[in-house]
Amino acid sequence: MRDELNKWLTKYLKFRYGFAPQFFDINNSITKIRVQFIKDHVFCAIGELNNIEKVIDLIRKIKMNDHIKEFRYIVMVVLNNRRNVNFLIMNWNIFCAREYVKIMFVNIEKNKVWEIVPYVHNLIADKTNLRKGILSLYHGFG
Repeated sequence: MRDELNKWLTKYLKFRYGFAPQFFDINNSITKIRVQFIKDHVFCAIGELNNIEKVIDLIRKIKMNDHIKEFRYIVMVVLNNRRNVNFLIMNWNIFCAREYVKIMFVNIEKNKVWEIVPYVHNLIADKTNLRKGILSLYHGFG
């Protein structure tokens, strides 16, 4: 599934920015993550969010990588499914503590995308309705 997501992401970036991104790989535990870099955004097609330690390790490796001098966002590209949404909600405090993290939820079949920057969302959203608000984004693009 990650290969399919990487192909989708490459097409999306070419369409959105008008030119192809730069590529490089980062070894993240057992798997290799294909990183696509364009302008000031670093895109990682992760697919499934299931281990917060691996997410933190990936962020650390991207920040230390020689290919990237400056960036505004690390964009984690994941499938728009309930598991990923629940993972975001359960680890909200970790994600919103990093102002440079953006999560892009993708429905490949419908070619629909929604994005969230937890740091910014946390500043402006009603925290008592966090779960409800994120779930409504998920359902709107599912």
